[in-house]
Amino acid sequence: MRIPGRKALLHSARLVRSKLVKHGLILGYHRINRLSWDPFRLAVSPESFAQQLEVLQKHANVLPLHELAEARASGDIPPRSIAITFDDGYADHLSVAQPLLEHAGLPSTIFISTGYLGREFWWDTLTSLVSSIDPANPLSVDAGGSKFEWRPESEPGIHGRSTLLASLHKFLMPLSADECLDSLKQLAESSGVIRTEKSDNLAMTELEVIQLASDDLTTIGCHTVSHPMLARLEPGQQRSEVMQSKQTLEALTGHSVNGFSFPYGSQSRSSVQLVEECGFTHACASHNDVVWRNSNPFCLPRIWIPDCTGNTFHKLIRRWL
Repeated sequence: MRIPGRKALLHSARLVRSKLVKHGLILGYHRINRLSWDPFRLAVSPESFAQQLEVLQKHANVLPLHELAEARASGDIPPRSIAITFDDGYADHLSVAQPLLEHAGLPSTIFISTGYLGREFWWDTLTSLVSSIDPANPLSVDAGGSKFEWRPESEPGIHGRSTLLASLHKFLMPLSADECLDSLKQLAESSGVIRTEKSDNLAMTELEVIQLASDDLTTIGCHTVSHPMLARLEPGQQRSEVMQSKQTLEALTGHSVNGFSFPYGSQSRSSVQLVEECGFTHACASHNDVVWRNSNPFCLPRIWIPDCTGNTFHKLIRRWL
């Protein structure tokens, strides 16, 4: 049974707890760049990120994620502790985010989906396709035993490009990597769009991961192989996604990879237990909360940061610190 206002009550309770216990924050980002269309709000502009780092330099104690996780275990979390994390592993992290972090002298962790190394993520391919499609035309896609149908003529006036993108994203997100790729090919063929990967949307290559791993301020973490909704997979598929990504990154970097991030924040009790069994020491989820002594180390909360000025960012983190 749904309780009206439950989310708001939980959020308020977590804010109150942040004033009563020793705690830290984990900040979540995806990429630092300027995008012409950013429908999923994955990007923070370089200018905004630079301002946010200045705020952290002045008002926070920025720790590597593994140090915050270790401090959580003892309950002795230093005041104003914050860890910076990135999901996915976009190539522009090296050219845009990393120089800003190095200039600020602040550590960060980046969680990488190894199946996309040197490739474009499926949601960026989808966004590019939809930007070239006329949403006034009907579409049909079959995948995973399900069918997506877009019939704008049945409800004229409400089916804009953003609605089409959101509907397709919802349809594709639970699919396997192969099903998703096949659906995107169907979409391109049925709409007559000639599709090529955009170089500014690619994930890091193997060589770029190796380069990033040599930076003393950067920690490499796992984000599965194909970026699935992990909790929806069979146990064997979950283990394969987790272990293969860990083994690939450890082989590339020559270092133990101890941190994990759940794609889309999708996790269950069994998937959280699996991450621990696979040899990780901590893992990040996607719900908003502070990190404190009673936080599950394999389901650590994060505060997702929007593209905002330093002043707005300071107000945001001050609520939690």
